[in-house]
Amino acid sequence: MDMVPALLMIFLQFVSAGNNVFNKLALDSGMNPQILVAYRQILATCFLAPAAVYFERKTRPTFTRWIFFKIFLSAFFGGVMHQCLYFTGLKHTTPTIACALLNTAPAITFILAILFRMETIGIHRLSGQAKVIGTIVCVGGAAMMSFYTGSIINIGRSTLHWRYAEKLISQNTSASSSTITGPVVVFLGVVCFSMWFIIQNNLFKTFPAPYTVHPQL
Repeated sequence: MDMVPALLMIFLQFVSAGNNVFNKLALDSGMNPQILVAYRQILATCFLAPAAVYFERKTRPTFTRWIFFKIFLSAFFGGVMHQCLYFTGLKHTTPTIACALLNTAPAITFILAILFRMETIGIHRLSGQAKVIGTIVCVGGAAMMSFYTGSIINIGRSTLHWRYAEKLISQNTSASSSTITGPVVVFLGVVCFSMWFIIQNNLFKTFPAPYTVHPQL
């Protein structure tokens, strides 16, 4: 049973990767990124709203103006800016690069937490040094993968062929990773995603109702 949380997180990474691929196909087929975000929010709300009513009807704290403001910031950075920027960038890059940049979220969150005095570096401790090195490796690796253009490494061709996907790829080769616009916009979306973590941490201390306030990511 101790392995269940770790296995679930690994499974979630596969789901996230598959989600990126299907979102990319939808964008390449002509869907507007903002429309995609609207559909995601509407469908997620239909699933999460009943859960908020059922599970939090007796434990939900009282709403105040300050709570509403925090919820607004949470929705703005997590539900609007992150998704709109991320999917706009995904439209102009590849799912692999988008996933790589999304993995910089822990490092960016760590940097923002330091700026907002929610974390301390502790550079003289081994744990602090590990955090700094991990942040540099994480951001540097994602940046190199996104912006460095080198020689192609031939690792063979897959035997799986999805004709619809192949047709879209052939029609949209110019919109893949030929420009830095896509990775830069995705990175800005990840910064907003990290900012959302900071806001959520503060929000849940005074309003512990995750189903009610969670932007539909």
